[in-house]
Amino acid sequence: MKIRSILYDQRITAYNALVEISIGEYLSFAEDIIDKNEFQRKRVIRSKIKEILQEDLLRSCLIPSIVLAIPDEKAGTINDEDDFIGAERLINKAVQIKDILIIDGLQRTFVMMGLAEDLKKQAGSVLENFYAHRIRAEIYLGLNRIGLLYRMITLNTGQTTMSTRHLMEILYIDYSRIGIEGINIVKDKDENLVENNTTSFNFKTILDGLNSYIEKNEAIIERVEILDNIRSLDALKLERDDKDLFKEFLLTHKVFLETILTKSNQWAFTIDKEESAFRLNSQPFGKTPLDIFKKSQAITGFGAAVGFLKQAKNISLSDVRVAVSAISTDGDDWDTAFRQLLKQFDLIKEKSKKIGNDQRYYFKYFFRSLLNPEADEYLNFSKAALFAYDNLRVEKEYK
Repeated sequence: MKIRSILYDQRITAYNALVEISIGEYLSFAEDIIDKNEFQRKRVIRSKIKEILQEDLLRSCLIPSIVLAIPDEKAGTINDEDDFIGAERLINKAVQIKDILIIDGLQRTFVMMGLAEDLKKQAGSVLENFYAHRIRAEIYLGLNRIGLLYRMITLNTGQTTMSTRHLMEILYIDYSRIGIEGINIVKDKDENLVENNTTSFNFKTILDGLNSYIEKNEAIIERVEILDNIRSLDALKLERDDKDLFKEFLLTHKVFLETILTKSNQWAFTIDKEESAFRLNSQPFGKTPLDIFKKSQAITGFGAAVGFLKQAKNISLSDVRVAVSAISTDGDDWDTAFRQLLKQFDLIKEKSKKIGNDQRYYFKYFFRSLLNPEADEYLNFSKAALFAYDNLRVEKEYK
C-alpha cells in the first residue's frame, strides 16, 4: 500500500488519504471486514454486471476507487496533509485490528472476492497476476458517525435512501448494547422483553420519538430524499454538538413517567361497575400510566411537541425535565383524569378513520399544552387532555 496524497474534507472534518494498493493486499483484510459495516447493503449486484466487472478486472482495468473509513474519531488523526507517516501508522493499525469499514465499493469487493476464489481453481499465474493488479482506495482517517453517514449517503445517491429514524439508529446503535444510566434499551430482535417500568425501553420506540423531536412531526415517515437525509444529518449534528440527544430525550421522557407514577400513586385501571360518562365500549388504551405513555403513539407525540416548543418557545429538554415535577390535575383527582383520557381514546377508536395517526396527533397537542408556559393548560394533566381531544375532534371533523 502506498499513500499518494492526503486532503482535508472540511464538510465532515476528516482527512482523506488516497492510496494505491494491490488487490491481494486489499482482499487480505477486506474478507475480514466485509460484514463489519452493519448499515451497508448486502450482496445485490446483478449477474450481468458482475460478469462485466470480472472481465474488466482480469484485463487489469482500473476500477473506481474503493472508499474506506477508520470509524473511530478517538483513534486519533494526523497533523496535516503532509503527515504521510502518521497516516500510514493509523491505517496499518486499523487494518491490523480490523477497525476499518467499507463505505463505498462493497459490491466491487464481493466481485473481487468471488473472482479470487474462482481463480484459485485454475493453474498458472492468473491468480498471481490478479492479486498483483493495483487499485485505488480512499481512506477517511478517524471519521465520526455523522461524517460516516454523510459520506455513505452522498456516495450512494442511486440507492434507496434512509429515513431519519434509520440515520439515528446508526448514530445511537451502541445504546442498545450498553444502556444509559441503568436503563436497558431493548431491540426488537433481542430475546429480552421490555419490562413495564421506567428502566426498560424499546430502542425502536425511543428512536421514533426522537425522530418526531427532530422533524417536529408525530407521524412516522419512512420515504425520504437524499437532500432530506443531508438536512436531517445537519440537524442532528447541531443537536449533538454539546450534548447527547438520544440520552437527553430518553431521560426527559423517563422523568415525565416517574412524575406521573408518583403523582397518581401508581394509578391502575379497574372496571367501573357504575354507569358513568367514562364507561368504555372497548378495551382501554392502557391500564397504567406506563402502559399508556410508553406506547409509540405517546412517545412520538411527546417528541413532536417538545421539538415544536424548542423551536417556537426556546424550551429545551432540560427545561422540560425541571417543569414536569410540578404537573398536577384538577382537584388532584388522578382517577378521574386517567378515566377521562381513556374515554377520549375510546371515542377516537370509534370515530377515527386512521386510529394510530389520530392517537399520535392527540398526544402531540396534549404535550404541547401541558408543557407550554404560555398555555392555559400548562402543567395541568386533565385540562391538557381536554385541549388535545377538542383540537383532534375539530381538526379531524369527528361527528
